Amino acid sequence: MPRLVDSEARRRDLAECALAIAESDGLEAVTVAHVARRAGVSVGHVQHWYPAKENLLIATYSAALARSTDRIDDLVTTGESRGATIRDMLGAALAELLPTDETRRGEARVRAQFHSRSVTDARFADTERAAMRLLARRIATALANGYECGETAAGVDPDRAASELLALATGLATLSLTDDHPAEELITARLAELLPHRCRRR
Repeated sequence: MPRLVDSEARRRDLAECALAIAESDGLEAVTVAHVARRAGVSVGHVQHWYPAKENLLIATYSAALARSTDRIDDLVTTGESRGATIRDMLGAALAELLPTDETRRGEARVRAQFHSRSVTDARFADTERAAMRLLARRIATALANGYECGETAAGVDPDRAASELLALATGLATLSLTDDHPAEELITARLAELLPHRCRRR
């Protein structure tokens, strides 16, 4: 068991180094040699844990997607403990996908670059699809919970609305990398339409 934990930690550390390079210098700058220099290890060390560069890139993509989803999970947990509305929690969660500061802008750039690869490479597409489906399910669950407390508007299909919100947030994130868009305002307005009521439990 200790060996397994150690190997996972080593892989994760190298993927985080690769992600930092991608955020600052672009995806094309992610090479085995560059990752080795940044991690302070040998090229052979990187190749031991990631024999193929594509495997390293896929791990990097997973790390990029996990960063935002982990923060979203933390926001939801904190929001629930504080009694936040579902609308407010969804708004905060979707805002994590937007390039609202330098950290999130770097993440959005990386996601956009990897998405381009996903269009033609099934391995990257599988990684993206799994992460987006998981996020969509979480959004759909929140909308369904909104029915229980009365926030969600009548007739809203949680699965369909979740797909729409996710597409809206990810699309606006990409557009906002090259031009100014009222992304948060647009998401807030759509959430107000989907969840227009006060929670009956409050």
